[in-house]
Amino acid sequence: MPIEPIEHAPHDVDLVEDRHAYRVPLAGGVPRRLTTAPGTHKPVVSPDGRWFADVFSNDGTPPDLYLAKIESAPSGLPAPAPRQVTHSPLAEFARYRWVTARYVDFKNLNDGTPLHARLTLPRDFDPRKKHPAILGSVYSNTAHDEWGGRIFHPTWGIDQFLAQQGYILLNVDISGSSGHGKRFRRRIREDYGGVDAERIGIWGSSYGGLLTTMSLFRKPGVFRAGVAGAPATSLFHAETGEMRTMMAPQDHEAQYEKSSAFLRSAGLEGHLMIIHGMRDDTVLFKDSVTLEQRLILQGKDVDFVPLPDAPHGWDTQGLAQTRYAFQKLYDHFERYLAARP
Repeated sequence: MPIEPIEHAPHDVDLVEDRHAYRVPLAGGVPRRLTTAPGTHKPVVSPDGRWFADVFSNDGTPPDLYLAKIESAPSGLPAPAPRQVTHSPLAEFARYRWVTARYVDFKNLNDGTPLHARLTLPRDFDPRKKHPAILGSVYSNTAHDEWGGRIFHPTWGIDQFLAQQGYILLNVDISGSSGHGKRFRRRIREDYGGVDAERIGIWGSSYGGLLTTMSLFRKPGVFRAGVAGAPATSLFHAETGEMRTMMAPQDHEAQYEKSSAFLRSAGLEGHLMIIHGMRDDTVLFKDSVTLEQRLILQGKDVDFVPLPDAPHGWDTQGLAQTRYAFQKLYDHFERYLAARP
């Protein structure tokens, strides 16, 4: 069966999940959009400024390379269509019944802040029935109309699999995401920790792992189960990137204590799984071991999946290892969210 098209607004309407190429005169003026296809465009301009190479993809289209002309078309004529250089998908791709996503907007219940998200519903979704739901992978800038989702932790494949098993998935652009204005970007400043109600899960990796553990520890009862990949649970081990948000730990100890999930573990009531690569040079593997020991002493339910040959991007290196880790993630949600009778 051919892939189902994703519904989009007309090509002249800018959507926050899209990324397009524009041309602006050096002297200033109104930007002119050069790309039309809905999705994510990553252009590289030629040395003479007349052409650009464009790596294009969207939720239903794997990335391919296109060549397009920058120079304006003669008056009254449309710009020439870009020429496709590569053709990546195999013939079998178009015959598979992929689950498609939609983009939704809603307001934060606490302060009314507009939020933007990608919603993936199971095939043959029946709104009269109750379905298990998963929030995540939680991270900044996850609501992108781009093949693979986030580059460092691509979740398109696992999202497809979970949706086809009956799960509802919601990926929200959380505070700190770009493209929503300065105020939204700065909501994270000095504060990293910010369906069927009985079957809601959450997962994320790195900062998303911190958000997962913090959500389970600080809001017991909201999520029944969570999976934290390479979770940054002790921000006192922050590096330069984290300090751009949190400032230096020696000058902001109270903020670091508030945002370190390790110190909140006593609040866990749900079921937590931690996945962590032993070669992680960004978030200490030891931090997850220490958190597991703390949870054991507190009598909490925790499962730990160490990956001996994995770096910080534990789901991007080695197909067998990625399958193993995602199988553990899926089994965890199946055990506690019960997608099927």
